[in-house]
Amino acid sequence: MADPFSIATGVIALVVVTIQATVAVSSMIDKTNAAHRAAGDELERLRSNLEELQERMESNYRKLEALASDTKDRGFKKVLQRYAVPPC
Repeated sequence: MADPFSIATGVIALVVVTIQATVAVSSMIDKTNAAHRAAGDELERLRSNLEELQERMESNYRKLEALASDTKDRGFKKVLQRYAVPPC
């Protein structure tokens, strides 16, 4: 029969290895969660920036449409309508 001290020593060694593995996995999970949060924050900032860009572009197009309709120079008006003002 095995010595109880040897059995206890073996069990303790297994528990230590299990705890070390659990700590390593927990650390990886924390890093993954942090990376997901950071990526989510970046995507939210990108969405916000794209919405702002869209608003500015729409504002610029409205200004160009007004400029195109207000100018007397036919050549300039034609260039604005062709290249700057999107078709409706």
